[in-house]
Amino acid sequence: MHENDAHDLSPPQCSSAMRLHEMLLEGNLGEYAEHALQSSRHFKDQYQSLRACDDYYDALVNSNNNVAASQDRKKAAWTSYSAYLDCIGKALCEKPLLEWKACISSVKIGKKHIQECAQTKRLLERCLRSKSEEILRASQPQVFRPNAVP
Repeated sequence: MHENDAHDLSPPQCSSAMRLHEMLLEGNLGEYAEHALQSSRHFKDQYQSLRACDDYYDALVNSNNNVAASQDRKKAAWTSYSAYLDCIGKALCEKPLLEWKACISSVKIGKKHIQECAQTKRLLERCLRSKSEEILRASQPQVFRPNAVP
């Protein structure tokens, strides 16, 4: 196995989207934030799509509960993470998600090496980080003023 193969085999990271989701579900952003997102022409659809992933987020957070064997816990966690990644990817970054999934499918049938998917994986991760940040900024216009000079 090539030294980068282990990293390339890992699923795309979506921790920024998970953190945003956690903040929304726990009410850390406040009612004003949710209202700002729901009334935004630009972010309303993304916000609603993100919230459609609430059950997948809950399943992921609770994936280690009620599973006895260590191997079963790993499988449950992987299944929950995959389902959440698919939902959040479709909600925020559908094109990069589809490109990464197509690449992985090509690896599974032997048409590509896993390393050839590294770029599409990075693009998906970057998109998820960027979209999560955009939504966070849109939810807090009083903090992230569009014309503010740093």
